[in-house]
Amino acid sequence: MKRKIAAFLTGLLLLAPAQTGKAQQLATEADPTIIPEPVYAVDENGDLSPAAVNAETAICLDADTGDVLYEKQADKKMYPASITKVMTCMLALEYVEQSGHGMDEVVTVEHTYQLEKDAVEIYMKKGEQFTMEQLLYALMLKSANDAALLLAEHISGSVESFVESMNEKAAELGMTGTHFVNPNGLHDDDHYTTARDMAVLMRQAIQNENFCKILQTMSYQIPETAQTPEIRYLSNSNRLMKESESAYYEPCMGGKTGYTSKARNTFVCYARKDGRTVVAAVMHSPLSGTRFASGKNLLRYGLENFESVDLAQLLAQTPLSAQITGSEEAPDGTLEVPVNQVPQDEAKVTLRKTETNEAPSADDYEAKIQWRENLRAPIVSGEVLGTVSYYRRGEAEAEAALVCDLVASRDVTAALNAPGGSETGDSSLPVVTDPAANIPARQNASVTTWMTVALIVLIALIVIVAFMLLRAGGGQRSRHSAPTRRSAPRRRSPTYGNRGRYNTRSRGRRR
Repeated sequence: MKRKIAAFLTGLLLLAPAQTGKAQQLATEADPTIIPEPVYAVDENGDLSPAAVNAETAICLDADTGDVLYEKQADKKMYPASITKVMTCMLALEYVEQSGHGMDEVVTVEHTYQLEKDAVEIYMKKGEQFTMEQLLYALMLKSANDAALLLAEHISGSVESFVESMNEKAAELGMTGTHFVNPNGLHDDDHYTTARDMAVLMRQAIQNENFCKILQTMSYQIPETAQTPEIRYLSNSNRLMKESESAYYEPCMGGKTGYTSKARNTFVCYARKDGRTVVAAVMHSPLSGTRFASGKNLLRYGLENFESVDLAQLLAQTPLSAQITGSEEAPDGTLEVPVNQVPQDEAKVTLRKTETNEAPSADDYEAKIQWRENLRAPIVSGEVLGTVSYYRRGEAEAEAALVCDLVASRDVTAALNAPGGSETGDSSLPVVTDPAANIPARQNASVTTWMTVALIVLIALIVIVAFMLLRAGGGQRSRHSAPTRRSAPRRRSPTYGNRGRYNTRSRGRRR
């Protein structure tokens, strides 16, 4: 008997390690406080260690420039799970702004929703009423799948129509590896995306202040209704924003989690520090804790190992001047007028911080200047006279890194009888609008030409009238005066005022 008991105990001891390991794995899946944190490390080349990201696919983007800072199979198609709701929320907020109803618009539940087992919901009942704000917080904090369906039906009339809008928006943003089937991310084999596409989507979504406000809210309450007498409590599941969690990362500004058995753990988030913003996406991470640790490491890597350089500050300081013809200051030649460079869009480049890295200089870029067709006075201060495009040296065929308008720094008055000016620059450049007068700059020259013609015609008419008056006066003298020249009274030619009217103060005959 003792031998049997000893053998039984020995068997238990041998099985214990395996059972313990299995129990720990199950506990890790169920208990969000256990975080098997990947190791953060950067090698001598400035690359993030593979051990820092425990996910099948991942990416980190610079939100300001769109530059990719890290990627791991970022274009592989994956199931997104509830991070799908980033798109749903973004479209709902666009509806709020465009409809004019605001976040207080009331939405009525027309029917109950039958969801799959274990799907997260707030258990809405037929006839219940919620505001758009309450539904959006339920969508993003609680990750309520029924809230996503109600929003879709309310905004587009049907879930199918709303999904069409989701896919149209995805195409508009260049999310080429994405196809949506529903607004909540519950599994469907034809509902997929990529880490790159989700980062692009998040980069766009955080441009909306209300979207950021929702993600930064740690808790929210939906008051009781006639159908549900209890308060619904909503809590933010992003551990990067909870100081009590080991995954806490202070620069993190928000994120959205997702999970299904096939998608595993997904996470998209963003962080901001020292004027820079980065976005990270993690797909198919094995555990809840590993997605947070991986997301944190990606954000940290993007913020700590890169810097942004403003190209406008680097390049737009080069002195440039325009050659203006027909000016009062140089009527017979050209006048050199300094121009200011005004960037059409913010342009930055992202550089890796390493000991061998050198910041770019103006010598790394070449400029292509296009002047307006006819640079002729008059010119108004602030008038756009052309553009300058900067290209990375040797990459003139690529898209310009920076484009600046060339703006006149001062007024230039036209000469009254200036000779015709010669065309300057590239005639392919479209005529730009004079920002001061709000009329095309080419019209300014046309107006000046017509004014000159009108003045010439007016002077000709004055001469003709004067000649006729003189002849009429001469005829009268011949009838009433002696034929000798000395007897003819001395008369002055009639004079005209500034506006071309006959001056009655002339000593000649009044008419």
